[in-house]
Amino acid sequence: METIKRVRDIDPSDLPAIERAIGQHLDPSRDQALVVRLVTLPAAVPAVPTEATLPEWCNVLEGLSDDELLDFEATLSQRPVLSHRISRA
Repeated sequence: METIKRVRDIDPSDLPAIERAIGQHLDPSRDQALVVRLVTLPAAVPAVPTEATLPEWCNVLEGLSDDELLDFEATLSQRPVLSHRISRA
């Protein structure tokens, strides 16, 4: 299905929404036409996943024991040393 509308025939209050959708400025004073074509996409287009899933490498803590997880958390909570002392001989 295809629809063709002259820009000057479109309600001026609708123009900003259409411009945002197509990413183009429409000028009613120019002889412009807006052509909208609805196309059915082939089934081969991969569907967008309905659920956000993380890649396998994000499971770095999987399989650690409770003690190992506590040790890991303790290491994270330690304040890092961001400076070093230079020893002078």
